[in-house]
Amino acid sequence: MKKRKASAKRAKCLPNGPTSAADLPNWKTGSLVNDGVLGEQLPLQTLNEKTGLNFKPLQNGSNHGCDGCAVAINGDTITVVVMDAKSSVNGVNKAGTPHGDPETRLREWLINRSITQSDPALATALRSALRSEGVKVQGVTVKVGLPAPGKTGQAEIKVEPWPKK
Repeated sequence: MKKRKASAKRAKCLPNGPTSAADLPNWKTGSLVNDGVLGEQLPLQTLNEKTGLNFKPLQNGSNHGCDGCAVAINGDTITVVVMDAKSSVNGVNKAGTPHGDPETRLREWLINRSITQSDPALATALRSALRSEGVKVQGVTVKVGLPAPGKTGQAEIKVEPWPKK
């Protein structure tokens, strides 16, 4: 896949935002508040909109695991996309960097029952895709700069390739 220049979007954060992780914020309307989970909600929504894929988290109760995974099938080509969300209240450029190789990390998450039981159907789809001949695993990082939890401010989003180690 071609390398793309990192893109950034700004979203205005306002009080009285989403009340649960299931209510993804619509940053285009500015109806956001940093409720402590916004740093993982915005990347999911951004990638779902940019790619047309259905990125879903595969995490245990402590939020360990994949922040967003998707399987893309284009003819005979199967690509598993692994997203790591990184956020910071000190700005998008202060958001962290994912560690390790995306395929290795995904395979480790898929053997951890506490993670896979969060979405057994997604775990099964990912395992099946990884067994396919010629499957590609692509990592992507979504960095988010947020206001402090409960505060009003601007959110900035950058989508970047997973860094090569």
